[in-house]
Amino acid sequence: MTDAADTHLLDDAVWARSLTHDIANQLQGQSMQCFYGDAQGHSHVAPLLLRAVKERPSLEQFQQLSLYFQGPASPQLPQQTYRMRHAELGDFAVFITPIARNAEGVEYEACVSHAG
Repeated sequence: MTDAADTHLLDDAVWARSLTHDIANQLQGQSMQCFYGDAQGHSHVAPLLLRAVKERPSLEQFQQLSLYFQGPASPQLPQQTYRMRHAELGDFAVFITPIARNAEGVEYEACVSHAG
């Protein structure tokens, strides 16, 4: 585990984990932490809520899903890969894109596709 100063950094163990639809279903409606660093090098955490939608894959040997996260209005996180942490299931590397602003803040989408 990294120290608190660089919790937002991604390591090989996080990159190696696959976020499957089964795991996403376990996470659905629960809070996850999104770790990110600011321009001054400080680490921060934004709580995000998850909704998962299984997509129809174009090839049978692939799993595809869309994950939707609801975050606070500020800060709006830029499109990039973040370390996401669930209290029981651990850390995942997730590429998110802000897709909408709403009354609760900012909605993000992550599209996941992998062999499975």
